[in-house]
Amino acid sequence: MGFQTPNARRVLDELISSNGSQGAMPAVVNKVVAQGAQVIVLGYYPVRDLCGPFAPCIAVLDELAARQARLAASNHDVTFVDSGLVIRRGNALA
Repeated sequence: MGFQTPNARRVLDELISSNGSQGAMPAVVNKVVAQGAQVIVLGYYPVRDLCGPFAPCIAVLDELAARQARLAASNHDVTFVDSGLVIRRGNALA
């Protein structure tokens, strides 16, 4: 996976591990689930503009979504929603 900034992998790993079980995101999700709630994790809107300002983030955001999906798959009280499936591509308001 090509991370375009030196700290991207470190920050991503601090947010959520590659298997989705550790990091800041799983800690918050697990705490909320332990209180009896169900959680929806909404993935970041997919960046597909290869020339736009977020182009260097595409690989990181794709990996983040994959990790979030793994987190959700490991817990029946957590649902991952791919925002690319619910926000129409090209929606200027998104």
